[in-house]
Amino acid sequence: KILESMKARGLKPGLMTLNCAINACAKSGDVAAAERFLQEMEQMGVEPDVVTFNTLIDACAKAEQPNMNHVLITLELMKTRGLKPNLKTFGCAMNACARLGDVAAAEKLMQEMGQMGLEPDVVTYNFLIDACAKAARPDVNQIPKILELMKTRGLKPNLKTFNCAINVCAKSGDVVAAKRLLQETEQMGLEPDVVTFNTLIDACAKAERTDVNQVSKILELMKTRGLKPNEVTMKLAFSVCRSEKDRVLLRRYSQSRQANATNAKYDKDAL
Repeated sequence: KILESMKARGLKPGLMTLNCAINACAKSGDVAAAERFLQEMEQMGVEPDVVTFNTLIDACAKAEQPNMNHVLITLELMKTRGLKPNLKTFGCAMNACARLGDVAAAEKLMQEMGQMGLEPDVVTYNFLIDACAKAARPDVNQIPKILELMKTRGLKPNLKTFNCAINVCAKSGDVVAAKRLLQETEQMGLEPDVVTFNTLIDACAKAERTDVNQVSKILELMKTRGLKPNEVTMKLAFSVCRSEKDRVLLRRYSQSRQANATNAKYDKDAL
């Protein structure tokens, strides 16, 4: 409507205007609308730039159902126009890999980055680890290799890095590996947050041998760190319970009135 209004007033939308329009589509994951703007841009004789294609790839990544082939086709189209993908381009493409759990595609993109002389940053690696977490069969053994590779490149993992890494352990039900990563997080001077502990509890919930005592210790550790369990925390914690005895043990670790209310919400036998 805005663009039509501009045209009615005799105003010709420029590159920046059309890029903003595509960005609006990207935020809502509307790939079809983003591509329509690209076509309109070309019909108006406006040359798309790197920002245009980055935003288009971002739209593909944020779509309700990301299509990796669509991302790669857009990336190739960009090159045929004589435009060189930058770090942002690959970051958007890696986000699509992460959402799809496509580790192979993510690794191929990173190789391509290297061939183009681009150095992956922390965000890039975070997307790679996130892809590992969302893969059909998460492989915990990949995480130490990725973290070590980051360090050799002079990159310091951040909290997001470790939260994604612990999530890989959670999906695999590997509590031991998750705890090791928590220790490494703290050794690097990073403060674990509620998401960190929620993911650790999720690892307990998915472990072959569920132990409510481990969950209780994690809740107690959260308490000593001044972190307040949220609804997700308690939902995960009570999912570990297999008996009334387990539920009683968890109730002891209620930390506030809000925590008690949350417990009641997720503890069916508390009512």
